[in-house]
Amino acid sequence: MKALVEELQRCGVIDGGKSEYLLRELAAGPNVVEIAGVEMSVLVKKPANPSNW
Repeated sequence: MKALVEELQRCGVIDGGKSEYLLRELAAGPNVVEIAGVEMSVLVKKPANPSNW
């Protein structure tokens, strides 16, 4: 999600203030962010067997 926010700022889709706000929201967790009315989240799934990590 951080890379997406940074790329949106780099392309001029969002300004620096919005970028900082979104990055703070990500750091605070959970990994859910709303951009342009669309809520995006990141979920890491781990296998049941830790030896497969």
